[in-house]
Amino acid sequence: MLKYKHHSKIIKDSHVISTASIMEGMILSFSYSTTRAGSITNDYTPIVLVLYRNKKKGVIEGINLNYLNITKIKKVFTIVQKRMRSEILTNESVPGVSQDFTRVQISSQRRRSNLTPERFYEKVITEDPDFQKAYRSYKYTALKNISVVDLKPELLK
Repeated sequence: MLKYKHHSKIIKDSHVISTASIMEGMILSFSYSTTRAGSITNDYTPIVLVLYRNKKKGVIEGINLNYLNITKIKKVFTIVQKRMRSEILTNESVPGVSQDFTRVQISSQRRRSNLTPERFYEKVITEDPDFQKAYRSYKYTALKNISVVDLKPELLK
């Protein structure tokens, strides 16, 4: 699958966080160690829109934005805002994170919303074959240098 290096194109700012601070809807950038994960990857520094986290299994699941071109990334956020009628929060602030960051308003344990991870998958991910190909899961034990991302505003229009 084609992979892009979007870090300089889409990230306005990023802030280091712990795995305990990860929430559904966050956009994360991290280093991924395949030797620790016991898997093979083509992207060692993914940028992931987190849809689901399972503490018991120790994984997060979401869309790796590095597998989508800029037009497709914009399409994800357009579907969320227009069709799903959910917000893209650009000044989100939660305990454990010292700076504002971009977050899709997906229901989580800390914040409730009418957009659940299951509904997001059903209505957004299945919308486009490229979204399905970019959907990935990552093991907590293989995540290093985790940063929550603040996206450039032009992506969210």
